[in-house]
Formats: sequence, structure tokens, C-alpha cells
Amino acid sequence: MKILQVGPHFLTNQEVYSIVKQEIPDLRRRTKRLDQLLTSRDNREGLARQLEADTKLLKWLENCYPAVGTKRATVDEFLAGIADLELADDEVLQLINLAPVETMYLYSLCEDCENRFSEEDLQRICELVKKHLLPSLPNVEDGSAGAAEVQEDGGTDDAEPPSKKQKV
Repeated sequence: MKILQVGPHFLTNQEVYSIVKQEIPDLRRRTKRLDQLLTSRDNREGLARQLEADTKLLKWLENCYPAVGTKRATVDEFLAGIADLELADDEVLQLINLAPVETMYLYSLCEDCENRFSEEDLQRICELVKKHLLPSLPNVEDGSAGAAEVQEDGGTDDAEPPSKKQKV
């Protein structure tokens, strides 16, 4: 990987995800090559730690930020949709990273939100997030994503693990 420009630039979660995802196959190749050459143990351990950290980071981003899988073109469409709103760069970054679908979250992301934007503007931002950043999430429109599903035995998915359930 070649560094093109050094400076105080912020990355979206999608960009971090993309970089780390591209790095993992290279780390695996380098680890295999070191194993074949039987070189320094420190190099193998360092690569193994880096590979494990990168893998955990990818899983964490996927679990905590569902918008990380969004394609760049879709993010560009979102940016075009909010271009007429006077949002600061850090506010846009947070919108892309956190992908809020409820207007109440925008008040904590945008400084002086109630004076800068109308309710229609805030609703439009949320609609654009749903359309462009989170199109594949189930039940985003009705706000019931993450609700526990009732199982056939009357329990819920987020009940205690099967190992702790009493046997009848």
C-alpha cells in the first residue's frame, strides 16, 4: 500500500473497512511465506497478531456499523442528496459513519441543529440515510429492526442461552 498524501484527513468507517479488508490477504500471504522460510519467530508472531487484530476490527465494524458495506457510489449519491444543506465536514463524516435513521439523533450530531435545519430537512436526511446507506437492512422503514422474534416455544431470541435453560 502506498501513502499518497499525509495530512489531517479523516476517514469514514467504510474507508477504514476497505483498507483493512485489502490488507488481510497480504498478511496471510506474508505469514505463509514466513512459515515456509522458517525465519524469525518474532516476525511470524507480529504478523499473526496483526492479522488477528485486523480480522477482529472487520468483524466489529460489520457488527456495529452496518453501513460499512456500502459502496462508494452509493455514498456519493447520499452526499449529492445532502449537498444543498450546510453541513460541516465532521457532521457529514458522522452521518456517514453512524447512519442515523431517526431525527432525534441528528440533534447530537449537528451543532445548533434546531436553528439550522427545519424538521423537513432532518427528515430528508434520515430518508436519504435509509435509501443510500442502509438499503439492505430489514425493517429500517418501520423502525422495528433488532426487535426480538418470538420462538415457537414462546421464548425470545435474546432470552438466556440454551445451556442455562432448564430441561423439562
